[in-house]
Amino acid sequence: MATVEESVQTLEALCQCAVSLSLRTQGRPTSDWQLLEGSTIFARNCLTCISFLRLVPISSFYRPVEKLDAWDLASVASLVRNIIETYFVLFYVLEQVSESENRARQCLWRFHESSERLKALRLGVPSSKRIAELEKEYFHRKQQLESSSFFQTLPTKQRKNLLDGRDSKFLTRGKLAELARSHVFSNAPKNPHEWTKSVDKGVHRFFDCKIRRIWKGTGFEPCRLRGFCNSKTIR
Repeated sequence: MATVEESVQTLEALCQCAVSLSLRTQGRPTSDWQLLEGSTIFARNCLTCISFLRLVPISSFYRPVEKLDAWDLASVASLVRNIIETYFVLFYVLEQVSESENRARQCLWRFHESSERLKALRLGVPSSKRIAELEKEYFHRKQQLESSSFFQTLPTKQRKNLLDGRDSKFLTRGKLAELARSHVFSNAPKNPHEWTKSVDKGVHRFFDCKIRRIWKGTGFEPCRLRGFCNSKTIR
């Protein structure tokens, strides 16, 4: 099993490769909604990964604040969770499905985009003149979704949940984890909760980590990263 340092170095190399790929392909014109949205989601995960590495003192991305080397493990756990969840969305957007389902996914994506923007504007700027414009867009996209042949084949309850905003995707989180598993590595967890179990529980455990002073520097580090790095001791 790789050490914490080796895992961080591997992640750094992957992050640098991903950022390079994102930079080389930015600005390319496309009318494909999957490529358009997928590239945005991919770039977001690159930025989240950079933010994650900047919080890890043993990473070359790290920059101390006021010469203090601190392990902000709660924030690290939150960003790891974010990376996993964003990957699920990326997989969903780019998954190759039938033409009718692909069109329906696009309609659902646009519908929820309008729905969230409308909710935010009504809450933040209730007097905005753009509300009427967004309402028109919202109902138009809702009609497009409802008229989709794939959408019409779904159970009534699922359609209602999608239109009410309870669900934002045709696939459940469990199904996404199952499908994504085969595209990542064969021994990845089947249950989506297993993907994030360590960081979910780790957020609370991190506050109980034993902290020891680094005598040769200024700052602190956890004696044991319980629930994060397989309880390996940082030396």
